[in-house]
Amino acid sequence: MANIDYTVIGNLTAEPFFKRFDSGSTVLRFRVATSDTRKVDNNGKEEWEDFNQFYVDVECWGLWRSTPERRYARDSRSLS
Repeated sequence: MANIDYTVIGNLTAEPFFKRFDSGSTVLRFRVATSDTRKVDNNGKEEWEDFNQFYVDVECWGLWRSTPERRYARDSRSLS
């Protein structure tokens, strides 16, 4: 399987799941939600509207060794 690098900017939809196996391997699982926004006219009042909602399920194997020391929460804006 090829490794493909890409960036998704959004919010976590739930608490991330982290597990360390007896072998020393680690996995971090989380889901990110993102959408496009546009201005719409609502009876003479400009408002922002979300559209094209997109959800991504992510698994990181052995990549984020510092994860237990960090705390990511639902609605977090970034993982670094």
